[in-house]
Amino acid sequence: MSVRKRALKWRGDLECLEHRQLLTLSLVANEIFPTQGILFSSSVATLFDEDPTPAQPSDFNVKIVWQGGQSTSGTVTSTSNGSIFEVEGSYTYPQAGSFNTQITVTDNKNQSASAQGLALVSAQRLTILGAAVTGIASQSTGMVPVANFIDPNTADQTNQFNALVAWGDGDSSLGTVVRAGGQSQFTVMASHTYASPGTYTTTITVVGQGNVPGGSATGTANISAPAGFALTGQPIVAPAGQPLNNVVVATISDPVTTDTENLFTAMISWGDGQATQGNVTGNSGKFNITGSHTYATPGSFPITVTLANQAGKTFSTSSTATIQNAETNVSFTGGLAPITGNGPNAVEGYTNTNRPTFSGTSAPFAIVQLYARYLNVDAELPLGEAVASANGQWTLTTGPLARGVSVVTAVVTIPAGYPSTAMTLSNQNGTNLVYIDLAPAPVKRPPHRRVEAPHPKMLTSQRAMLKPHGPRHL
Repeated sequence: MSVRKRALKWRGDLECLEHRQLLTLSLVANEIFPTQGILFSSSVATLFDEDPTPAQPSDFNVKIVWQGGQSTSGTVTSTSNGSIFEVEGSYTYPQAGSFNTQITVTDNKNQSASAQGLALVSAQRLTILGAAVTGIASQSTGMVPVANFIDPNTADQTNQFNALVAWGDGDSSLGTVVRAGGQSQFTVMASHTYASPGTYTTTITVVGQGNVPGGSATGTANISAPAGFALTGQPIVAPAGQPLNNVVVATISDPVTTDTENLFTAMISWGDGQATQGNVTGNSGKFNITGSHTYATPGSFPITVTLANQAGKTFSTSSTATIQNAETNVSFTGGLAPITGNGPNAVEGYTNTNRPTFSGTSAPFAIVQLYARYLNVDAELPLGEAVASANGQWTLTTGPLARGVSVVTAVVTIPAGYPSTAMTLSNQNGTNLVYIDLAPAPVKRPPHRRVEAPHPKMLTSQRAMLKPHGPRHL
């Protein structure tokens, strides 16, 4: 090979070597995931520099083309590996969708590298705030705000949103989206009727059409009871040790007459450290709360009844249990009333009417029930019942009764108490028998003997003057 040819070969090899040294940059674009309306600022590509001479981040210039030809400058940051760098950029996408990115890096030696990436821009979630709703059970709330939201895209319109409201009681309905002042401010309006009072959690879901964003939020609905709803405690009077079975401890007056007993649960605190679940029975707006319990000792005990409906709304009331000694006797007197209608001998237990009247005293407003047991008859005949007055007086006139002799007894029930044992009525003279439609037997006296006084002119010694009876003597 001639000297000229060798020189040309060395020159070509040198140019190839220089060209290789120029191709030391390579770029790999990243797939990025921005959110519509929110500034994206992160790595968009990875730069590899194979130049043996170490480079600094300031040795590079970056251009990034984002969406629709919009371009910005980027920056290069170093990593732990001196030949690898991160290319970063910042941009805010105004719309959601899929867009290509173009990244170009040039160093201070005029070397450059380019790469195309992909930006998957998601729609921004709406900023939704649930509103507080108030209302009355069994009445419509009317069209009220249930949520407010802000849309980052000012071009979106109300007809691009759909709203669904879950009311928290198992029912759902569609809402209406309206503007609320500002261009990006919206309100969800809806109406509902709650069956029962309580506090409910509402869930509002807004769905945008196409690339329009959506979101969800929760709110509250505070529903009060209609006027007239009342829970009233009932007092109890009973002896210690006696089981109280299904005793009424409270009553419910509910203006919503369609409510049923299974909508309520009740708890009874008996005041002696014991609590049991109560039973709710009734319909048409009138209910009783009953429970069973036994008080071991006498005393006064505060009863608390707590009522809850299916929505969690609670009500409470209180009353008192007056527990007496088991041996406590009922104050009572009674007997055949000493009145004209019973005849003149009522104080002795005799009455000349078959509709006798009995009277006496007892506890105020106590119920007095009378029974008659005729002698030699093994059965009791109910005579009726009377309610004592405020001062404890009671009177009872019976229906027609058969003639005969009987023992009359009374069973007394004091207010909120239990029936007493049978007590025998006593007449005013202390006897216990009642003679119905009878009178005392007349008193037997000896025959009356008439004695005539002699004539004043007639002397017993003048026997000759007396003419004997009989035939005349001639």
